[in-house]
Order: sequence, then structure tokens, then C-alpha cells
Amino acid sequence: MFFGVGMVYAGGGDTVWNEYDSQGERHGFWRAYYNNGRLKYRAEFSHGRAVGRTTRYSGGGQVVSVMDYGSDGHTCQVVIYDEMGRVEGRGGYYDRRKDGKWEYFSGRRLIREEGWRRGLKHGRFVEYQDNGHKGSVGSWSNGEMDGLQEQYYGNGALRMRWKMVRGVEQGPSVTYYPNGAVRLRGQFRDGKRDGIWRFYTPRGKVEREQEYRSGELVRGDRSGEVDSMLRVLMGNKGKIPEPRAGGRGYLSY
Repeated sequence: MFFGVGMVYAGGGDTVWNEYDSQGERHGFWRAYYNNGRLKYRAEFSHGRAVGRTTRYSGGGQVVSVMDYGSDGHTCQVVIYDEMGRVEGRGGYYDRRKDGKWEYFSGRRLIREEGWRRGLKHGRFVEYQDNGHKGSVGSWSNGEMDGLQEQYYGNGALRMRWKMVRGVEQGPSVTYYPNGAVRLRGQFRDGKRDGIWRFYTPRGKVEREQEYRSGELVRGDRSGEVDSMLRVLMGNKGKIPEPRAGGRGYLSY
């Protein structure tokens, strides 16, 4: 037994819109409108669960997102659009949590690609600079940065390389000049600088040294250069923003 609410029959066809099943769950084809009369979304449900394709629109009539739901009842592929109708982000969901590969765009330019697993960042990510060169490359494991991380100069040359273990800096860290020569080399232990950190000239000569013990400077001048350099290089890792459509409720009804 089905109960219709605001049922609409498509002209020349037999499509019925906006029905509930006997349990009060949405069933069949649904659509909703903004106060200005423009279409807000068009969707299909099977006893309360979204199936098929859902298309969302802005109040101005532009397509905001297109969602294609899998027959398994868990997966969904999403394409998100900006105000100009260009793809802003695309990827998958599993039970309403990000899953699999995601790509983000600015205009028509790819700015980031990353992996997700059940709502947590997982796997390799790449951030791209305005000129198309890689800006950052690294990896996540279950929501924490894990593994080798790299940052690059605008010309594509490697700028810095370090390692993360479960979200904490661990092991060697090397910073380079644009010409590829080592600029700074040191070691992290449990997220803190440890041991000898050496500064080099562009020609490869040791300029000075600092020694740390569990993050505390025990020998050498406290120039602050290590702190400022690492803060700039590592402070923005993994912070490309989500598509703006993420704030428009494209998975809610």
C-alpha cells in the first residue's frame, strides 16, 4: 500500500512523483522546489534508500551535483560542479562516507587527487601547482599522514622530503635548493628534531650545525631558521580545501 504526497503525473506518461510507502519511507521518483519555483533536486528512492541518479540544482537553476547510486545500496559516485558549470570535484562514497579516489579542480585545472577509505583519507595524494607541476606528494593511512612526503618548487625540482609514521615526523628530513643541492639535513624522532642538523651552501659546503636532543637545542646558534623553514614547508601539507558544494548538502534531502 502506498500513500501519495503532492503526487504529480508527468505529461504524456505515468510517472508519479513524491510518494511514500506504507512505512512512511520515500519511494519512487521524487523532486523538490525552491521558494522561487525552481527545481531543487530530482531523485529516485526505493523504500527510503536513494537509487539510480540524483541531480541537485542551485536556486539559479545550475546543476550543483550529480549522484549515481550503485545497485548494492552502499556506493555512490558524485560529480560536483561550480557556479560556472565546471567540474569542481568527483569521487565515490560508501554509506555516505568518502571512499576511493577523489579529484578536485579549480576552473578546469586539476589541483588535487587523493584516496579515501570509509570516510578516512587513505593512500597516495598529489597536489598540483598553478603551472601543472606537482606541489606536494605523500600518503595517508586511515586518516593519518604516513610514509614518504615530498614538496616541490615551481620548476618541478624537489624542495623537501621527509617521512611520517602515524601522523608524526620520523626519520631523515632533507631540504633542497632549487638547483638540487642539499640545503638542510637532519633527523626527526617521534615528531621532534634530534641529533645533528646541518646547513649547506648552494655549492655543498657545510655552513653550520645545530644539535638537538628530543627537540631541544643543545649546541649551535638558535637562529630560528630551522623552525621557520620547516614551519613554512610542512605547515600547509594536505590542506587543499574541499569543493564548495560540500557545504550545500548534496547528500541530504
